[in-house]
Amino acid sequence: MTEDLFDALTAGMGAAVDAETGELSTADLELLRALDALYQASDKIAIKKLSRNDRGWAWTPPVNHQAGIYIPAELRNGLFFPEDTELHAPSENGKNIQLPIRISWPQSAKHTKPAHYKRFTGKSSGAETHLTVLPKHLFAEAGPASLLVLGRTSQMPEMQLQAVLVDSASTVYGLVESRFDLRPDFQAGIFDSPADGALPEREVDELQSFIDEAIEAVQSGHLDLFLRKYAEMPAAETLSNQARQLWLDQNPRCTLNPMTLDKPGDAVRSIVSGIEFDLYRQHEVRTRGARLIKLLLGDGAVPTVGSMVTRLVRDFSGFYSEMLNASQQRKARVGTGFETHIRSLLDAGKVPYAEQRVVSSLRPDFVLPNVELYQANSPHALVLSAKTTLRERWKQVTMEKRGCPVFLATMDEKVSVAAVQMMREHNVYLVVPEALKPKKGVIVDFAQEENVKTFAEFFKDIVAKEKMPVWQSLM
Repeated sequence: MTEDLFDALTAGMGAAVDAETGELSTADLELLRALDALYQASDKIAIKKLSRNDRGWAWTPPVNHQAGIYIPAELRNGLFFPEDTELHAPSENGKNIQLPIRISWPQSAKHTKPAHYKRFTGKSSGAETHLTVLPKHLFAEAGPASLLVLGRTSQMPEMQLQAVLVDSASTVYGLVESRFDLRPDFQAGIFDSPADGALPEREVDELQSFIDEAIEAVQSGHLDLFLRKYAEMPAAETLSNQARQLWLDQNPRCTLNPMTLDKPGDAVRSIVSGIEFDLYRQHEVRTRGARLIKLLLGDGAVPTVGSMVTRLVRDFSGFYSEMLNASQQRKARVGTGFETHIRSLLDAGKVPYAEQRVVSSLRPDFVLPNVELYQANSPHALVLSAKTTLRERWKQVTMEKRGCPVFLATMDEKVSVAAVQMMREHNVYLVVPEALKPKKGVIVDFAQEENVKTFAEFFKDIVAKEKMPVWQSLM
């Protein structure tokens, strides 16, 4: 419960500060209440990140004939949705079978029609399962990578669901990501309801050892030693090195050479958002926990209920500042790790570059192949910038062009097509993990845009084939 509350508070505070007013809006609070009601009424939660096709059927004009959302194997066959054997007999054309499911939509109270859980068996690409007859306006207005949260209770005689759509532009989005520990590569999953505050067994064990140590320090009078032990987080470079080594240990036949690695972008995303994030969080909960304990018990006096309540109320600003700082530092550390591992790709691929060099008040993340060519406004140079999330910040890199193209590396799935098209007008290319631009299927809205390249395409086609021969002749 402690870590879940900590994550929820920090995510919420960070989101609030990003908003214009510095607070959650009325719409955000209504969305939070709808989610809380869903959690309270459910024993199982299914979450699906909406792809372009999951939303495009509701657009005018529609971009596909799907008429609803695709249900992946992770949610089917009794895991959340019914077993295929429970579906009704095949329709007259013999190509699909279906089951009506009642779903309540607090965001669309007027939509009372049952949804259709359909198994299409006659598709040339193979059998697919869709959920159709959904409130069209919710999906038409939803942004890229929005989340559909479904709640189910096993106590009902027949399957009934509650559904809440969390738009990717909402400040509540981060709260849902934090509460369910959704990583950037998340697509769909099933979770126990968080209504009772339960944590996975692994996290309970990790937290309990820290809590036991803290209680022992207070009771034995060694609180100062305990606080000094957890006073500082490991350096960012240390965590990045550990994460990179763990990835190499897990992939013994691979290196981080982007010229030979099949999916260098996926590797970086796995290291940053998976391995390194886990390492960071293990240290973060202890360091932040120790600082909160110091705020609460730092005078060394034996705590009482009265003293703790007084501290919480009178020193609220201190607790708030600590939580806010945690949220901001978490985002900064993720960004730093992303840059660090891109540098590892450049080094492993023997790509010449200059890093964070000031040129006429500009400080690009990476300039290839060197500052001299960049300063000369040569079209043969290029800039590689790294931003884990974009929003409107991509416009900052347009100032770094100096006559050469800018390649903007990101893991952000929530970028709109309109933004990517604007980037193309400014000669800015997006560089994304390979999972966001698969050979088949559409995961993100912008995958088919001309100025979107995978890490593999950037390193193997643009750098190795196009640029390196030119650089070698000029250097």
